[in-house]
Parts: sequence; C-alpha cells; structure tokens
Amino acid sequence: MKEMVRARAISVMTLLWMVLWLPFAITAHLAILFEPPHHSVAWSQVLRAVRYGVLTAGLWGPGSGVVFAALLATAERGGAIGQLVVRRVILWGAISGASLPVLLLVWDAVQIGITMVVDWRNVTVVGLGAAYGALIAAGLVLLAQRAPAA
Repeated sequence: MKEMVRARAISVMTLLWMVLWLPFAITAHLAILFEPPHHSVAWSQVLRAVRYGVLTAGLWGPGSGVVFAALLATAERGGAIGQLVVRRVILWGAISGASLPVLLLVWDAVQIGITMVVDWRNVTVVGLGAAYGALIAAGLVLLAQRAPAA
C-alpha cells in the first residue's frame, strides 16, 4: 500500500511539473524565434515554436518532476511537502530544473568534446532551468502550507 501511495505521489508530481513547465518552454522557444536578426516572422514559424515549446515541456517537465519527487522522497524521508524547510525544497527544485540540461550537456561533452558544450547559451539554459525549478518548488511549498489540513 505504501508503494502505491508513493507511486501516485510521483505521478502527480510529474504531471504537475509538466503542466507548470509549459509557459516557460513556450516562452523560451518564442524568445529564440524573435532573437535578432529576425525582422519578420511568419505565423507558421510561431506555431512551430509553440509546438517545440510543448514538446520541450513534455520532456523537461516530467523529467524534472521525477527528479524532484525522488529527491524529496530520498532526502526528506517522506515528510509532507508543506512541513518541509522551504530553503531545502527550493534547492531540490533548482537541482531538478537543471538536471535535464546538465544531463544533455554531459552527453554532448562525451560525444563532441567539452569545448563545444560550454558556451553562454548552455549556461543560460541551465541557470534558467534551475531558477524555474526553484520557483516551482517554492510555489508548491507555499501552496501546501496554505492548504487546510486534511
């Protein structure tokens, strides 16, 4: 029974993180689309950027959600999220948000060499992922603390 509760919690966290990553991923792809020197952009390009944003959120969100749920389950020993120390949960969120881009950068480093991987765009993606993951984690903790006890 305990395993079923844990599996349900991980599933809910994964789905929640996927939904919460949608605005970030879509905005990021639109920002890339409108990055100079693009002067005019067709609607088909905008729709493609939105599709890529949804795809990104569909990968990055659940991946981060699973990492976040695993970190909470391991490090916090099953405590209710509303009763945890906010700073630690924010740290777990930041690690979770940065986990997928770091994993992909390590993969690229193994494949093509470290000099091609470390540039300002990749560092920015990792930093934004960590910041957004921390924001999601903080929001979840604050929301859980405001919820009435069941």
